Amino acid sequence: MTFREDSYAERRARNWLDGRPDEGYSTINISGLRYYAHALLARTQNQFHERFMWFVLHDRLATSSDAGNARMSMPHLLKLREIGARDLDYRTLLLEMGEDPLMMQWLNLVDNTVGSPNQNYARELMELFTLDTADSNGNPNYTLDDIREIGRAFTGWQVGSNTSLEFRYYSYFTPARFDPGTKTIFAGTSWQAQVVTGRDVVNHIFDHHPNAAPSLAKWLAREYFGNDSNGAVISELASIIYGSDFNLRAAFERLLSSQYFYAPERRLAIIKHPSLRQVHLARAINVLIGDPENVVNYDGNGGDPYRSLGCVLTDPDSVFGCDRALEMPLGSRILNSAVSLRSMITGGDSVLTGYAWSEMNMGLVNLRSFLPSPTATAAETLDHLLATLALELTPQQRDLILTFAQTRRTASGTISDPWPGNDAALLDKLTRMFHFITLTPQFFQVH
Repeated sequence: MTFREDSYAERRARNWLDGRPDEGYSTINISGLRYYAHALLARTQNQFHERFMWFVLHDRLATSSDAGNARMSMPHLLKLREIGARDLDYRTLLLEMGEDPLMMQWLNLVDNTVGSPNQNYARELMELFTLDTADSNGNPNYTLDDIREIGRAFTGWQVGSNTSLEFRYYSYFTPARFDPGTKTIFAGTSWQAQVVTGRDVVNHIFDHHPNAAPSLAKWLAREYFGNDSNGAVISELASIIYGSDFNLRAAFERLLSSQYFYAPERRLAIIKHPSLRQVHLARAINVLIGDPENVVNYDGNGGDPYRSLGCVLTDPDSVFGCDRALEMPLGSRILNSAVSLRSMITGGDSVLTGYAWSEMNMGLVNLRSFLPSPTATAAETLDHLLATLALELTPQQRDLILTFAQTRRTASGTISDPWPGNDAALLDKLTRMFHFITLTPQFFQVH
């Protein structure tokens, strides 16, 4: 659980913020943010922390770069990485979110003023970030009155711009826009309170609301166990979270060492985030070392693979994160992802534009590097690829892949196609192998 400082990965990733592969960056753009994310995930020594940030935390505290711009997004993402993922300090992160320029734009806090409060952030703070709509017995965790009162507490904040700052945008407080009156929240409950500011609200929820810790425990259980149905596990995690003042480190240490986490029924219980599937494959076969362009922008037809997969990193579908990716039929997810991933590996049928990585063209050395040895058979190569990807296929799946890798269709029917053949033939055979590997359900599930 220790976060290791990794200045090399961070520096190399930041080189991509302007969308170009050269050293440094003179500006930041939206594509550059996605390059930055994938370059980090490809190189980082902190796989747990980075994956938690980009695929779990960023999905829960969903914001879109489209709400502001790339320079406004970068400080937000750094808060998620440094406070949320490196320090695992959820309380401090939530205290910062109510004053974060991108979150303020995304959930309309910039429009939240005395006499005309905007309630979007107040609603999502409770529904998505801290409490859920109801407890385990179906009792509501908050009311419309709570939303109105909490909306008042978050008035007064605005977003400013200063070109002398690296990322330009900052938040500032304007007393004239703030409602200074006392706000009553959770009226009629044993955790009723009088608050004034948004920070008062966040601290009171974490200190006193009975569903704050259980809500976080259920969230972690869904993300890492595949469900939140084990009441004893939820209760234990909630107790740890509350006792740790909503720092998640101790909860993760317990979660990741529990027998429940390693139980056979937990294996392959979670569908991977679309981006994580691509990063996992890229790391495993050493494709994404210098240029994340092949992962971010290429799907074999010059399009954006995330759109077809149901999620775009830094631009989720809604305040609920990448919900469309999970709502898509599994067959659609498999086919869309397989096309994108296979094209990433083999170069597809069209020419990459921009700063495509030269090794995408699968030169001779790279092709042969997929073989475990110069004389490896098709079966040995397949087993090598599966071991590299940490996949276990059924005997039937394995036989099917080997059959298609060693046969080809002609006008007169299917004929034997000896392995490995010349370079062109090897490219075709490896393409077929990867095609079927990326179509297997196992490839889509977290191990």
